[in-house]
Amino acid sequence: MTSKQEFRGGYTIALFAENRWVADPTQPEGAYQYGIAVDPQGNPAFISMTGTIHYKKDRKWWQLKGCASRIAFGGDGSLYKIDCQKFVWKYNETTKAWD
Repeated sequence: MTSKQEFRGGYTIALFAENRWVADPTQPEGAYQYGIAVDPQGNPAFISMTGTIHYKKDRKWWQLKGCASRIAFGGDGSLYKIDCQKFVWKYNETTKAWD
């Protein structure tokens, strides 16, 4: 994540490649400074400034339903969130819903 808060109301996600930081031009909106996680395969997910979750998988950004204040990946690659009411949920890839 870059240090400048200027990308679509939040922060830019960047990848360190070839000895420099490269911003992701496909990022759909600005990221919340405490809301970024990376899965074991290197795919980023972030929370926008409005609480929306975006997850980049298979080179495409997906917007996941629901609000979040924090996100994290488990060692098995499962995505977890703390929602806006402070409950913990696990994302179900099959149903595309939070369990």
